[in-house]
Amino acid sequence: MKTLNKEVARKILKNVKGGQFTDNLQDFHAFFTTYRNLGQVTRSTDKAFFIAEPTHPGCKEGFWLPKSVCKFSFEESRSGEVEVTMSFNRSYTLQGQEEKKHSGFSAANAIANFITRTGGDVYCNA
Repeated sequence: MKTLNKEVARKILKNVKGGQFTDNLQDFHAFFTTYRNLGQVTRSTDKAFFIAEPTHPGCKEGFWLPKSVCKFSFEESRSGEVEVTMSFNRSYTLQGQEEKKHSGFSAANAIANFITRTGGDVYCNA
């Protein structure tokens, strides 16, 4: 994991609320959670981070992540460097956006639509 100077981390985390910091990130998110290191942020504004994918500072592909949807955990080293881990819903990532775009029509949706249209029951003979 990449550690950052405290001053750099403070600049990137500008406008993040204190309630977004925690000791245990697993307590806050469900199944569709992903994690990134603050060192992977290549650009930031007052309200959002840009995370390049693949993680290269010169990469133009990536995703914008609102600061308000993240939870943060940090560890400080003796040298004054900090390691900040952020947790957020993976639907913000490029992969999550692609999956959402190509989610298709599930079997459960097809069955529900059939029952709604016909007013009938579906029985399983397996």
